Amino acid sequence: MTEPVTVPGRTALLVLNYNAMRYIGDCIDGLQCQTCTNHEIIVIDNASTDGSAEYVATRYPHVRLLRQSENLGVGAGFNAGIRLALAEGFAYIALFNPDIRLDPAWLAETMATFERQPQAQICASMSLEADGKHVDSAGGAILNLQSGIFGGYMGGVGVEDLPPDLRKLDFPVFFGLLTAMLVRREAFERCGLLAEDFFMYFEDIDFSWRVLLAGGEIWCNPNATLRHVGHGTTKTRAIELRILTKTEGNLLATYWRNMSIGTLVWVLPCLVVTRLAGAGLYVVVSPRIAWGKFRAVLLALAAALGGRHRRARAQAQALRMRRDVDVLRVNPLPLRAFAMPLRFCRGWLRGVGAAYRKAGSA
Repeated sequence: MTEPVTVPGRTALLVLNYNAMRYIGDCIDGLQCQTCTNHEIIVIDNASTDGSAEYVATRYPHVRLLRQSENLGVGAGFNAGIRLALAEGFAYIALFNPDIRLDPAWLAETMATFERQPQAQICASMSLEADGKHVDSAGGAILNLQSGIFGGYMGGVGVEDLPPDLRKLDFPVFFGLLTAMLVRREAFERCGLLAEDFFMYFEDIDFSWRVLLAGGEIWCNPNATLRHVGHGTTKTRAIELRILTKTEGNLLATYWRNMSIGTLVWVLPCLVVTRLAGAGLYVVVSPRIAWGKFRAVLLALAAALGGRHRRARAQAQALRMRRDVDVLRVNPLPLRAFAMPLRFCRGWLRGVGAAYRKAGSA
């Protein structure tokens, strides 16, 4: 049996729950089994309607439950827990999706990364698919900068096929994922909290980008493992449509807030053209989604040019200690890769189509 490990500084383990009744129990069980014991589990419930909040309150009375009166989305939901953790003096804050099962050594391993990498502000995980045989993500990477395609680093690669240097040693990545990541409190204090106007998607990329701008580092520990069921929360069709269209605005906002004007001049035109063209691919899922995403790209561009993100951009640029070229150099993949983005897009469209049809038949 692995002996419990105690480390200096308490850790808040924050789980954002929304209708994840099928998964929340396994998630909390994994958190409770951590060998590093100096932590508190906090479940933030975004007004679930499936009984999962009541299940947590009854089955896990020692777990703190923060109930929201409405579905605030990812950023505002997590921020409720982050503000609480900061106010109560937690030294580290971990953020989790509910549809995961952590390895018992996850927290000890991510803490060890912070010990080895003093400049690390975020530690990402080796997230495996449900079968445990393939990588879901090993931290996050830009798959194609000018097309605005981001994804899990090494996603889809067989565990046995991982390069030797990615199996045991920490390695830098471009962003941590809210699937499971550990953050130093100083990162939130200096770089701000998650974007609350995104509702869902790109909150982790936007926050990680600010951390990089401020001179921080983001590392992945391949020994901090977990199983990720993936897309485990229940969504209505209305929410599915909302997040699929808001993704375009969130993507453009992330670029607009974190890039210098010089970089935006050469990246933005290609980004807008490729996103408009990509919106047409959604016709195979739903013409309504295709039109919604096409319209969302144009509205996002108009909003950015109209000054909607002026304050957020000013805050991000005030953190700048690195040039864009140095920030982007952190990315573990070529910025103009094509094979992986194509594979990612095919899988994404299949997943979106399945989720949309399932939500429509519910």
